[in-house]
Amino acid sequence: MRPTCGKNADMNESSFGALLGQLVYAKRKTLGLTQLQLAEDAFGTAGKTRRISELESGQVANPHAKTIDPIIVTLGISEVELEECAKAAVSEPDSKLSAAYSEASEMLDKLAEQFDNSNPDASLAELGEFLDAKAKEYFDLKEKIGAFESPDRETEALIESAKSALERGEFSSVDNLLCEAEEVQLKSKTLEQVGKQASLRKLRGDAHFLSGNLPKCFDMYKGAALYFEHFDVDVMLATFQELARIVYETGRRSLEPTYWVAEKLLEEALSRSNANQDPETVGGIHYRLSLILRNQHNQQVEGDRESSLKKATDHARNAAVIFSRSNQNFEQASAQISLGNCLSDTASLKGDAEIGSQAIVVFEEVKKTISADSALDPLMGHACGGLAAAIMRTFAANPIPSQEKETHKKAVAEYEEALAAAVRNSDHEIWGTSQINLGRLYSEIAMLDDIEHHEAQFLRTRSISSFLAAIETYPEVQFPQPFAEAHFGMAETLFDHGLHAEDSLFELYFMRAIHSFTQAAEIFTEQTDPQRWAHIQCRLGSVFGNHARRANSDVAKHDLEQAISYFEEGVRVFGLCGYTEGVKSSEKNIGLLKDEQERLNCGQ
Repeated sequence: MRPTCGKNADMNESSFGALLGQLVYAKRKTLGLTQLQLAEDAFGTAGKTRRISELESGQVANPHAKTIDPIIVTLGISEVELEECAKAAVSEPDSKLSAAYSEASEMLDKLAEQFDNSNPDASLAELGEFLDAKAKEYFDLKEKIGAFESPDRETEALIESAKSALERGEFSSVDNLLCEAEEVQLKSKTLEQVGKQASLRKLRGDAHFLSGNLPKCFDMYKGAALYFEHFDVDVMLATFQELARIVYETGRRSLEPTYWVAEKLLEEALSRSNANQDPETVGGIHYRLSLILRNQHNQQVEGDRESSLKKATDHARNAAVIFSRSNQNFEQASAQISLGNCLSDTASLKGDAEIGSQAIVVFEEVKKTISADSALDPLMGHACGGLAAAIMRTFAANPIPSQEKETHKKAVAEYEEALAAAVRNSDHEIWGTSQINLGRLYSEIAMLDDIEHHEAQFLRTRSISSFLAAIETYPEVQFPQPFAEAHFGMAETLFDHGLHAEDSLFELYFMRAIHSFTQAAEIFTEQTDPQRWAHIQCRLGSVFGNHARRANSDVAKHDLEQAISYFEEGVRVFGLCGYTEGVKSSEKNIGLLKDEQERLNCGQ
């Protein structure tokens, strides 16, 4: 009998991906293939077995043809069978995505091949998310190009050709055609026409951003703003700032941020500005540069991080001074918060309690300013969260045991005040960030020596609840970094909770910790953040190693092998990073685990 889509399943509660997964499973079983054999037949490698498993288990709700074509072809799944799955599915496919996949198939094929070559171990879901993102970017860029209006037939024809080249993924042709359209437009020198020239140059920048050519993207964006230099300086500066804002906001939600493009655009604007003539604009540029450079330092190596923080601090100070002279209270308070954050980060980086104390003073002063003016209340959550972090970092730089409990109490109070401010102002970001920080803090307090067992248990429960709230606040696709941070923090707490749990519960907490560590490792990958990834491997090794101590001998043998394997991965990547301390610690744990293996074998 021919397998049908969703047979023996409740079709009203199934996504297209779940129904297709059932069909793939049935077809594979009919052909007598294992998942590994199907992966080898479809993709030419056993390394793609994970994709088969993901599909059959329904983990990918709406897989697109680009990601599953090899499986469909290998199993001989017909168009009729695919249509049956689509009809039975609950959710309708995204119309924009479907249009993009249909129109730009050549482009997406090329990008899929590039992605697979760069990420050979990527899952089906990861490939699908990448292609969905590129399809959306294509659709948005196509709409922008299509929205460009020109009274000129020659320009209109070039624009249509550029759209066709974009569908084929011929980015160099897109740029050449838009460049030619620019040259045609240059015949007219009116400000309206200059605006059209700038729009074309921005479109070229968008195309380079989509293709990953960031130096060319910067050149195009800079050129777009400079078109206005001899016509309207205010428009030129506004263009620089708006393009920098878009790049910065995109970076905040990206796994591999590209803040330097935004930084260079704002530096170009600053070099063409005059603080005496336009203090509001110059102050705003300094403020935005402080935000960008502070975010950028997290992506850099040690020496560069300190340099970026120093520049961020200087820009924040300049912004605060300029805004104070022009009586712009909201902007001045924002700049002071940025200054406090820069000082706090510097104190943490250098282990300098004196700089941390300076940050505390800045935050306490800005909190007084905000409390006195209700119009500034949307900034209160930022000020409280910054103050709490500065308090903890200052203590870490100069720990005084007698002040530890009071320090934690102050920090918790500030984070709770930040949560209250987030509620008043419906601020999702402050809510999520405060929950992550409270989760870490509750977990840290639970580890203190003078905390009673029952109190520590309750603190860890509060910690886990805070992390769960943060995870719900930060969707993985939109905010991958905080999503991963929340899972990592929760995994640490769950592991500690399991260590202190009774025999009937410890395994549950360990399993949940493994899940969250794995979730974090999918964002902090070996390629994007190798040292963090290696640390997660070692933590997974610790989970399995500790599970072995409470398991029967057969399970313990498997656990110890797993633990050693994870620590060996940690040693390998720590070594590649040049992190000798991590290598030594991991090798020591491997030695201890092998001693346990030997004792277990001798006990037989």
